[in-house]
Amino acid sequence: QKYDMKHEEDPLFSRKNHLVCSPSTVQAHLGQNVVLSCRVEPPSDLRAETLEWTRGPDVVHVYQRGGDNSDDQDPRFKGRTSLLHQNLKDGNVSLTLTKVTKKDEGNYTFFLGVFTCSCIVIVIAFH
Repeated sequence: QKYDMKHEEDPLFSRKNHLVCSPSTVQAHLGQNVVLSCRVEPPSDLRAETLEWTRGPDVVHVYQRGGDNSDDQDPRFKGRTSLLHQNLKDGNVSLTLTKVTKKDEGNYTFFLGVFTCSCIVIVIAFH
């Protein structure tokens, strides 16, 4: 999915940027790790931004003021999510979710200010 964005007041979006979440549906194996891929194009440094991943009303992961913030994180996701901080300078905000359970299925949304990008996680068991 591709979402165009332009924001005149924020220097990050003084030129035309867009969020790319690919693929829009991700299959995750029960008990394994899954990566929800999302990035800003063209690449922009996001280290000073507030970044948030949610699943419905639940806060999955928040990054702000240069670090992860678990204050509002849903207890179900505590200790199971990570962003690679070194990739934020290149606009990569992909989220890793570890030890996937069936309850992790659903629609995940990434927020960067007023801009959003979504993907659906489907959990499958090993055969």
